[in-house]
Amino acid sequence: MVSRTDQDRLATAAAAGAPVEQGTSCTVLLVEHDRAQRDLVARGLRGAGYRVIEARDGDEAFQALEGLPRFCDAPLGVVLLDMALPKESGMEVLQQLTAHCGGAPLIAISSNTRHLSAALAAGAHAILVRPFELDHLLAEVERWCLRRRSA
Repeated sequence: MVSRTDQDRLATAAAAGAPVEQGTSCTVLLVEHDRAQRDLVARGLRGAGYRVIEARDGDEAFQALEGLPRFCDAPLGVVLLDMALPKESGMEVLQQLTAHCGGAPLIAISSNTRHLSAALAAGAHAILVRPFELDHLLAEVERWCLRRRSA
């Protein structure tokens, strides 16, 4: 869940037609089952200058990756993964993404700290505990984008 302050800030920026921040060309694969949360996070990422590919579940995530054969190897890819997905568990999707796309940094998102601990043990590069501030999410994404670019 994105904080209420961030929801208000995004709504104000969108109404004004202004981006929240500009600057990067990093591509983010956002796997989030909740449409409202996915829309909010995607809007915030796009407002910060990121290219965002949205997926509701693991199936959509892998369909998106098929269309981006270089995403996993490119220095400009980050995965944001909701650990509470409806079809497959977030852990199953994380394991599949890690096997398929081990080079892309994966940031696990959940309000359940046990799920996040398990995600780190299974190969997630970072975690975000819900609710989170948009600025914190953007900082994590940028940190991993910068690491990919400098690698």
